[in-house]
Amino acid sequence: MLGSTIARLFQIIYVIFVVRLLGPQDYGLLALVLAVTGVITSVIDPHVGLATVKLYTEKQDQHFLYIALIFYICVGVASAVVILLFGDIVIANLAGSQASERRFDLVLIFISLLIILITTNSLYSTLFESFFLFSYEALMIATRRILICILAVVALFWGYGLLGVFAAIIAGYLIPLIILMPIAYEILKAQIKTRIRVGILWSKFVEVLQFGILAYIATVMYQFYTSSDVILVGYFRSLWDVGQYSAALRLVNVVLLIPSAFISVLMPVVSRISGEKTLSEREISSIVGLTLKYTMILAVPFCMVLSANSFLVITSLFGISYQYSTEVLPLLSIFAILLASYIVFDSTLVGLGKLIERILVSLTMLICGLILHIVLIPTIGIYGAALSMLLSAGIGTLSAMFALRLTPSNLLAANVAKFAIALTPLALSSLIATTLMNSLAGICLLTISLAGYALLLLLLGVIDEKDLDNFSKVSMLSPIAKFGKSVRKKVLKRG
Repeated sequence: MLGSTIARLFQIIYVIFVVRLLGPQDYGLLALVLAVTGVITSVIDPHVGLATVKLYTEKQDQHFLYIALIFYICVGVASAVVILLFGDIVIANLAGSQASERRFDLVLIFISLLIILITTNSLYSTLFESFFLFSYEALMIATRRILICILAVVALFWGYGLLGVFAAIIAGYLIPLIILMPIAYEILKAQIKTRIRVGILWSKFVEVLQFGILAYIATVMYQFYTSSDVILVGYFRSLWDVGQYSAALRLVNVVLLIPSAFISVLMPVVSRISGEKTLSEREISSIVGLTLKYTMILAVPFCMVLSANSFLVITSLFGISYQYSTEVLPLLSIFAILLASYIVFDSTLVGLGKLIERILVSLTMLICGLILHIVLIPTIGIYGAALSMLLSAGIGTLSAMFALRLTPSNLLAANVAKFAIALTPLALSSLIATTLMNSLAGICLLTISLAGYALLLLLLGVIDEKDLDNFSKVSMLSPIAKFGKSVRKKVLKRG
């Protein structure tokens, strides 16, 4: 969808402006607060929405809708109350004397409101998905991202600082919920007509919990893992360090937005095929290898550019105050590639229904990450956090491959050498760009080199007609795929 692409573009703009205009100290507090909020929301929701959608669409039992309604309202409010009463202890331990008492109160109010809005957002998503109203859910997500970006940038330019960003995030969640409230109300009014029977309601709630418990455990461990670096940097070091580290981390996360479009469709595809027949190891290798190929084609060149030109990229986007981030960006770029590979394998485990194996892999990665963080962050700071994430992601990726009984040899495609050839000019250009005194000249050189990399992929046959057809099925890549087909036809015709 065009709307999804525009929303992602606004998300990128949001990252650039918020990181640059807040500065390392305030952005560090924002990143720490959002990391803590992410962990809390993953813990309090045992996949009730996912289970409700699945069970309601299969059984058409309105008790499941009651469960979602009651659960998300009660859990959201209860969590907010607990945070307001006891959250200052957690925030004080994480931020220490770096944030004033007034800011503690502001942070607690923000987290409480955000959790209520996130749980309400989950309720809306559950209702829309249960009745196949996916366009409303997409509208809600896109509107939220666009509003947060616009309101945050305006607030920062007007001088409201971190308070303005907090308000923008709250408003970005709240306004779409208000706009779509009549639709959600009509769904509930039309569908929930039976009286609540407590005995039946409890048995259905147990069924909901049983359905998603294994996926919930793995999700919580993954959320702890992906948030542990930011949280422990805040605990062991300072908010300034959190800001420096999070700026580089957000940059590599933005780069992975495009390959995530391919990864997101892997689990449903594998699930559907495995439901029709038992997949052999060779068939699994073929499906995973194809997804991994697209992921690497899209992720590796950008991560290579970030790694080789970390100072140019960081200072151009975020300003000279974030120059310390350049030390960790190369490590985080490699981590991003490993994490993308891990997500490919993890999605395959989910699609094949190997949830116990998935939990064991997630647990292995989490434990390794925590041990490395505790050892390295106090001694070498954010460099230690980046190194810990890189090593633990590598361990997690290898563990997931082992769980799927895959080896690097049966995943490597025959055109891996051609892929390396296509990357070579880009690698050389990246090294040359680091020597240029003019930032604009370096950016122009890298842009031309990325275009040349794409052309070489077409000329060398790394990307063929079938690949371009697959690209065209991903909304945000459809225009690029059409252009690629046109270029490939002209080149082959001349050849």
